[in-house]
Amino acid sequence: MISGGLDLHVNAVKEAVNADDAVSNILVFDEQGVFQGVRAIVGMNKDQIALEYCKQLGVPPDQCLVIGDSINDITLFKAFKNSLAIYPHESLVEHASVVCDKGSFSDGVKKLLEWLKMKKPVLEST
Repeated sequence: MISGGLDLHVNAVKEAVNADDAVSNILVFDEQGVFQGVRAIVGMNKDQIALEYCKQLGVPPDQCLVIGDSINDITLFKAFKNSLAIYPHESLVEHASVVCDKGSFSDGVKKLLEWLKMKKPVLEST
């Protein structure tokens, strides 16, 4: 998972979906537990982070799927050809393979799977 959100929330989602890893912005506290600020890790660089993961895992980007909703996802969507925009910011729509702007997240995933099936993508193992 790569998120522009805060580690407190992202790690909770990571645990809930049993993801292997998560990269996010980090809340910083001092030794007394007083909030000091946010260490920015993820912003407009999601594509770079995701491409590095692909390289480390030996997985071609065209065999990956990215999901996003905000302006911060534009570079990610440009770098990966299989993308799902869920309730997206209007500027993300033109970069998405599939857009889900109504229904549930599950509806969006179903719509994406239908698109992938019609496309006969390289996501299928060879």
